[in-house]
Amino acid sequence: MDADQIKQLARLRLAVGYLGEQAEMGWWSSTFCGKSGTAFLAPVFPRTHALAQYHGATAAAARVHDDRIGVGDVYHLFRLPEDLEQSLHAVGRIDDLATSVHTAMGFLSAYAENERNDAVGPVNVGGLASLRDSSRWKLVAACYLSGFEQQRETFPFFSDRK
Repeated sequence: MDADQIKQLARLRLAVGYLGEQAEMGWWSSTFCGKSGTAFLAPVFPRTHALAQYHGATAAAARVHDDRIGVGDVYHLFRLPEDLEQSLHAVGRIDDLATSVHTAMGFLSAYAENERNDAVGPVNVGGLASLRDSSRWKLVAACYLSGFEQQRETFPFFSDRK
């Protein structure tokens, strides 16, 4: 994946991490991106509280995804191969998509383009070889978009297992 695709992947993580939090859709119980999260993190991380919010929401979402999908030969938006995780870590500042549901949902809609996937629960969106295929990530965005619109949890993942 090139640098632009990595940045888009980081933005996708932030949008889904924010929307899944307790104050929005409630898929995970964290509140890193909300007002209370900002109030807590800003004094501790005055220059990097937005990055701390991103990492906190990512960790909370990863736990829920791991619980629903499992771990092992499987990857999802919040747990990727080490090289992709390192690339995501190097992104630095990410546009603030965690300001409103409208902003985050707009990003998901734009990212998904015309893809549509109404799957509920864990859904395999491709094998491990397709993990670096940007069209597969559009499908992932479409899964989350549909899930948030319909208020039904969905957990897209990549795996070669049946």
